[in-house]
Amino acid sequence: MFRPRLLVYLTLFGSLIQTTQANQKLSISTNSDNSVFILIDSTIHEDYGLSYPLTYEFNLPGTLPGLTAYKRYSRTHEWTELEERDTSMFFNGIEVVRFVPNSNTVFISTTFDHDSDSLFLKVSDQSGENIELAYQGMPVYYDNRAAAVVCSADDWADWFDGFFPYAVSVFRDHNLWLSVGIISEGCNTATWNHIQEQLDLGMVEAASHSRNHPHVPYDDADYEVSGSKADIIENLDLPPSFRKGDREYVYTWIAPYGEYDDEIDELVAEEQYLVSRMYTSDDYSFPAWVEDKSFYGSVGMSREVGPFWEGSVDIDDLNTSFDTAYDLNGIYHLMCHPHVLSQENIWNANYIWDHLDYVSNHKDIWYASVGQLYLYHLMQDENSFTTLGVSTSFNNHLEFDLFQNFPNPFNPTTTIRFMLNRPEFVTVTVYDIRGRLVKAITSRQYSHGSHKTIWDGTDMLGHQVGAGVYVCQVQAGALNQTIKMLFLE
Repeated sequence: MFRPRLLVYLTLFGSLIQTTQANQKLSISTNSDNSVFILIDSTIHEDYGLSYPLTYEFNLPGTLPGLTAYKRYSRTHEWTELEERDTSMFFNGIEVVRFVPNSNTVFISTTFDHDSDSLFLKVSDQSGENIELAYQGMPVYYDNRAAAVVCSADDWADWFDGFFPYAVSVFRDHNLWLSVGIISEGCNTATWNHIQEQLDLGMVEAASHSRNHPHVPYDDADYEVSGSKADIIENLDLPPSFRKGDREYVYTWIAPYGEYDDEIDELVAEEQYLVSRMYTSDDYSFPAWVEDKSFYGSVGMSREVGPFWEGSVDIDDLNTSFDTAYDLNGIYHLMCHPHVLSQENIWNANYIWDHLDYVSNHKDIWYASVGQLYLYHLMQDENSFTTLGVSTSFNNHLEFDLFQNFPNPFNPTTTIRFMLNRPEFVTVTVYDIRGRLVKAITSRQYSHGSHKTIWDGTDMLGHQVGAGVYVCQVQAGALNQTIKMLFLE
């Protein structure tokens, strides 16, 4: 399931560091007490919230009985025990630990706290001793499931308001999340209240479906794309997995009529939607990461259930589509128009209920909203937010950790982050690739904990440096570490 990790031994200025070359969303290190320290990039944390559990895979040194997993968000907090689950139980999107019998593997699923970029994990044996954990990566799906199922429903506005609560309840009763496309300008106070009621009952994602459901080209694309997101945030209290403290997030754009153009695409990226759901069938996989826009672009659905447009009423076709997704270890995306299903008692058709029964409540499938699926994938995907240099360091015997700068590449400023296990005098210096001094950024005493400093891309005289690779050296006491940084003009 995972690509082989490339181990690199980077030697600069006499410092030898064992690293894993990957991206810089997460920096992971093993402490001398065998606990694991995970640091998320603060910008990504703020921009996307990350209140949905991420799953981390670790190898254990052997088959050991009576293990317990714990988490905490800082070195000063008490450890919190994680609930243990196994594959005989049905669960999704919760903080748990799952030990895999006879494989020396453990999957830990947990969230970041909204007030902290740090996460500490440990696994202890019956005597309370911490077990050595070897980080393997993040599985493609939550809890290392075989496939994923998401569902979406279009056109929640005043004129279809009466059809949605029942549709949502049907999907919820099958333990299926439903991402509802809201036409925000078409929602009066009563409709917003009805949407809020369903959000509060759970398993509903508020997705943007524009303000007025126009055809392309839009008269005012910013009004439709940015405005609809603002309306959702202003009129609704979004669920915990779509929040970071007081900040709320709308991850999914559902394109009206499945129509799209470059202007919409730019605004969807600018507004930090993670994905645009189009109106095409037979899609079972993630789209590629769009590096220059920092989102996943557009994706279709697998099947629409119902008699009109893209819909299917053939139970064999619907079930086979689900089987295809499962066989591909892919994503089954079921879509519907609730107002269509409510016409002429279509809800009474057997194929709808038979298909929902067929796709729901499997213990080896991850059930999530569209936004949660892509939020998790954002962190798991090796291609998103790729950067130059060192990503993950395993510094069991070092007294501090240096993490990759972000953003990287950058222009004109970048943030350099480091963690001290004890108070130290720290010097942060930038050199060019030939080892010539460019700028001394800071040199002072720092307390124990996480710290960051900014380099503005200038030299000692305040002149902007040229494009190229630069080396940041952080010296803490007698120890030093380095990272490479790429400046772009």
